[in-house]
Amino acid sequence: MKNYKYIIVDGCSFVKGYGCEICHLPFRENEREKKRRIETCPHRFSSILSKKLGATEVMHGGAGKSNIEILNSLYQNLKNYKDKSEQCLVIIGSTHWMR
Repeated sequence: MKNYKYIIVDGCSFVKGYGCEICHLPFRENEREKKRRIETCPHRFSSILSKKLGATEVMHGGAGKSNIEILNSLYQNLKNYKDKSEQCLVIIGSTHWMR
């Protein structure tokens, strides 16, 4: 398997970590604590994968993103990694087609 330095991820709230039974659901009442825990959620798939591969996780996912927003965000943010493209694994978590 190829060695990646960066795992770049974009998608909707599930990609970000919303719905995590450990980091999100127990803190539904406290908005500040919920946001803090989701930002650093070690249980989302991208965090687990980046640890296993020894890569840096670059999270661009967010709540309420449509597929167009996801692609636009990736297009804008991948410009920063143009010279490092061989070191990047990009994962796109698409949302429901109606969004």
